[in-house]
Amino acid sequence: MSVERKLIITKLNGFLTGEISASEIYEWTLFVAVASDYENLIKNDKLVEQIFQFLMDITKPRSSLVSDKKVLEYFIQCLEDKRKFSQENYQSIILNKPVGAADVSVKPKTRVVVKPATSLGWLVGAAKVYALIFIIISLFLNGVSVMKPDLLVKANEIAPTTGEVWSSALPHLLYGVLILIAMFMKVPKVVFYGFVPVAIWGMFFYWSMATGFVLKYGLSARNILVLLVLMALPPTAAFFVLLNQWFSRLQTLRKK
Repeated sequence: MSVERKLIITKLNGFLTGEISASEIYEWTLFVAVASDYENLIKNDKLVEQIFQFLMDITKPRSSLVSDKKVLEYFIQCLEDKRKFSQENYQSIILNKPVGAADVSVKPKTRVVVKPATSLGWLVGAAKVYALIFIIISLFLNGVSVMKPDLLVKANEIAPTTGEVWSSALPHLLYGVLILIAMFMKVPKVVFYGFVPVAIWGMFFYWSMATGFVLKYGLSARNILVLLVLMALPPTAAFFVLLNQWFSRLQTLRKK
C-alpha cells in the first residue's frame, strides 16, 4: 500500500468517526487537487481519482439513494484491498442496487464543467479585449525602443545606452508576453497558476508608475483619468480575466 493511500484511508476514517468535518475534508481534497503532483497521483489509479471526485462534492446537498458513509466505507475496503474497485461496483453502491440490474429511473452522475456565470461573460470579454489592446501597444512601443534607442531622442539630447533601454523596456516586454500566454494559450494547471503572481505584480507595477507620474507632474483630474485608462486600469483588467479563469479551473478539476 502506497503512502498516499494510507493518508487517504486516515482522512476517510477521520471523517467517518467525526474527527474531521465535511468542510475540513473538502479543504484537504482541494489542497491536494491543485497540487502539482495531483495529475500523477490519479493518472494510473482510478480508485483514488474516483475518491477525490466524490470528496469534491462532499459539502454539497444532493439527493442520494445511499448514505455517504456507505460509499466511503466501500472506498476504504477497496484501498485496503478487501474489495475490488470497478466503476460497475461503484455505481451499484451509489444507486443501491445489485450489479447488472437495469437502471430505469436514475442515471449515473456525470461530470459538469462549470463555466463562468453568464452575467459576467460580457464583462470578462470586454476586460480581455481592453487588456489585449494595452499589451499589444506596450509590446510595440517597447520593442521599437529596444531596436531604435535614439528614435525619440532630440538632437541636443544624449541617447540612452543599451543597458538603460533594456532595463526600461524588459519588464514591459516580459509582462506582455506572459499575460498573452496566460490568457490565450492552453497550458498545464500548475503553469497557469504561476501566471497569477505575474498578473498581480503587473497590476501594482503599472499603478505605481501612474502614481509616480501624478506626483511628479501634478496632473489635473482630467489627465489623471486619462492616465488611469491608458496605464493603470488595463493590467487590472488582465488580472480580473486571469482570476476568473483561475476560479473556473478550480471548479473543473477532473480530467477530460
